[in-house]
Amino acid sequence: KPLSETAAVDIVTGADVLEYYAGLIPALEGSQIPLRDSSFVYTRREPLGVVAGIGAWNYPIQIALWKSAPALAAGNAMIFKPSEVTPLTALKLAEIYSEAGLPDGVFNVLPGIGAETGQYLTEHPDIAKISFTGGVASGKKVMANSAASSLKEVTMELGGKSPLIIADDADLDLAAD
Repeated sequence: KPLSETAAVDIVTGADVLEYYAGLIPALEGSQIPLRDSSFVYTRREPLGVVAGIGAWNYPIQIALWKSAPALAAGNAMIFKPSEVTPLTALKLAEIYSEAGLPDGVFNVLPGIGAETGQYLTEHPDIAKISFTGGVASGKKVMANSAASSLKEVTMELGGKSPLIIADDADLDLAAD
């Protein structure tokens, strides 16, 4: 990816996400809803606890922030598993969070091979939620492992649209594959 796209998209939009969720923190409170004169319903938002994010390689800082900013704003601790080809970005983000005053152990980076590390996170009983970005086949494994271990919550951003032009002399079967 060109450096210009990294600077203009990955870093800038990642910073925007962080600013947005930081601004939401004061609004993350419960509400009181009157039912009748003598009764009401009260809602209260509570952190889930430890959540995990599993990121992709294509926008490493943006994806790490899409996953960590809302989790941290809601009061959770996060274990983030970056793509095995872009671990340094997440490690740098951990340094930035630490320099900003985030306590040790609140944002943790767990580099590793996707299938092994991802399986460990999705099956771990103390992780309450998984947020995954990646391919459909891996997403199916994340969902199956998460459901089998403790029926944890899962959110996913799977696959993508990649339009391309196929020349007249191209192998259509190969291009479709």
